Amino acid sequence: MAVTAADFSLAFLAGAQQALQEKITKIQEKDLPRFQRPDENLPDNQRITEAACGILTVFRYLFRYLYLDDLIFFDPQYINPDLVFQKIQDGIKDFNILIAVLSDPYSDDTTLKTIVIWANNAQIKLSERPASCQDYLNRAASAAWRGGHPKTFNELKKAGAVIREDLNVSQEAFSLNAQKQKLNLELLDACKEGKLEKAQTAITLGANVDSMDLRDSENHTALGWAAEGGHTAIVQKLIAKGALNGHFAVNLAIKKGHTETVRAFIDSIANDIEKKVCRMNALIAACGMGKTKLALTLINDGANVNGFFNGTTALIEAAKYDQTNTVLALLNCNANVKTKDQFGYTALRYAKQDHYEETALALINEGRA
Repeated sequence: MAVTAADFSLAFLAGAQQALQEKITKIQEKDLPRFQRPDENLPDNQRITEAACGILTVFRYLFRYLYLDDLIFFDPQYINPDLVFQKIQDGIKDFNILIAVLSDPYSDDTTLKTIVIWANNAQIKLSERPASCQDYLNRAASAAWRGGHPKTFNELKKAGAVIREDLNVSQEAFSLNAQKQKLNLELLDACKEGKLEKAQTAITLGANVDSMDLRDSENHTALGWAAEGGHTAIVQKLIAKGALNGHFAVNLAIKKGHTETVRAFIDSIANDIEKKVCRMNALIAACGMGKTKLALTLINDGANVNGFFNGTTALIEAAKYDQTNTVLALLNCNANVKTKDQFGYTALRYAKQDHYEETALALINEGRA
């Protein structure tokens, strides 16, 4: 029997499921997505559609658990194996941690000396993997410059790091960088702790509102920390100062169900059309995560409960992730159970295929009403 496109799609689905299993083995209380293998008697185009929907669900779970769920710890090895830094002294396990140490003005001499050992090893390996080793050295030197570590910077330069000709490498520049980084860290800590006055002071003294917290595996910005903690007043302050990456930050607030913080993001948008889009996007995301209170608030604020956004609806997203309480709340808001997504599937179809019995029953009962 010849291998068809549908067979290939199904094989890819199996591989995706296996990869997913390896990445979320720490999840005990949640079942993996369950799929019904497409009937081999169906036409190829229908089998491909079935398989493609299954693949999409796999990667939706992959994104949800790997990036948006606290049940999975961040591991750079899952993202790009080439970034994994060799284990050396003092617990420096990967290149991301190395960059964080170099960018931190408070790093001690012992730790920095360990990085020089790494740089010398990298210099030896330049002949083996010249492109990647050179990139590592260059990035490390830039981080040392930002962190205000002139001695380590010069050692990295000796090891082969290429430095921009226009880069100010005077002692005064390093001192100024260290001072700026300390202010940035104060701002990041204030946003994480929800201390508005401390955050305002750091900003007034010159902290960068878009600085990234390299000490954290997620590399949160100040806005990200404030959003995740639900510190609405700080979020408003940062937005007023021009903080960027609001789309990522608002998703952190949605994940935690911080209603007022999400509203602050939406209210900060001047364009009415963009504001409407942002509100719908937040509604879809909130329903998929089971944030019922937030979803109802967004609907009361004007989000269309039956709005079709990015190929789906709020009810379909809630059903996909077995958010029964959210499904019931949406049904009470007159959500349409018959609406189909971009693949032609209803909320009930998703609930049935993944054996979400309570969610499916709620949808069936609504259909009979």
